[in-house]
Amino acid sequence: MTRLLPVIDILNNLITVNNFLMASQALKLPKAVTDNPDNEKTVHDFREWKQTIWQSYFEGLLNAQIVPQADEINQLYNLQAATQEGIQGILFEEGNPVPIVIAGTDQLAKLLAQGEPILGDLKAIAESIKHADEKEVAEISKTVKQLNESFDQDQQKFNQTILSAGTTLIATVVDVSIDIAAEEPPIKPLIQGVTQIGKDVITEIKLTRESIDLLEQLEDQWAALDAATAELAQMRMVVDQIDQVVQEGSFVFDVLSRVAADWQRVASVAKESHKRWVAGGSDAMEEWAARMSLAGFSSATMQLAPTT
Repeated sequence: MTRLLPVIDILNNLITVNNFLMASQALKLPKAVTDNPDNEKTVHDFREWKQTIWQSYFEGLLNAQIVPQADEINQLYNLQAATQEGIQGILFEEGNPVPIVIAGTDQLAKLLAQGEPILGDLKAIAESIKHADEKEVAEISKTVKQLNESFDQDQQKFNQTILSAGTTLIATVVDVSIDIAAEEPPIKPLIQGVTQIGKDVITEIKLTRESIDLLEQLEDQWAALDAATAELAQMRMVVDQIDQVVQEGSFVFDVLSRVAADWQRVASVAKESHKRWVAGGSDAMEEWAARMSLAGFSSATMQLAPTT
């Protein structure tokens, strides 16, 4: 019996990282914050950092390393041209015992950690906002938490049944902005993007009645806020989102480490003795690459107009 290498766990953990980093890279700071000259360096550093981590992850680690490596290995098996040495050449750089993908996850972790001092600056900005109604901010935070939980129910993940169909599927992470304040950048109450899986790239989400009701509630609450309270509420959203990403031991760091551990299991098979490779390692690698190649990743941005 062919031993199974991790596929479902890798794909679903990638979806989780995808969701959080998609939301982070598209974060908007309140106009009052970006227009304040005292915040110029923090605003610049924040914009540069969030763009860098998204490019490093989505364009680099995910779509320039993980996905193409699995596809290339699968293609070699389809052509009956797979050799242990050839697969090692895909997964490792010559002379480096660390798999290319593991080095990529390490680099991404370092970039994420670079956001910690920026997070500190953002928290300081939030704390400096005067004359905001903390009670109303707390009520907004409560609604936002409920909204996140309702959207989380729409998340989709890979499973064995889906992959067993043998059809190539695209996991699209949709970043959601809420267009409430017409003269301000859209607010971003969701702490992560929402992933949908299908045969094609998905560009819209069908909202549940619960999500629509909560959106209407958030719009009503937001419309009643004065300028200072709205500014603080939006800054709290930004801080809460970034807090999930930058600190070592945070949720995203933990999930990223799981991706690395599972990938190490796969790469280690390519380094086994020739006897073990022939006795089952090659079959395990072939099965793994075939299933991995059924999954692709895309992203889309959706702005929800007011529901009223």
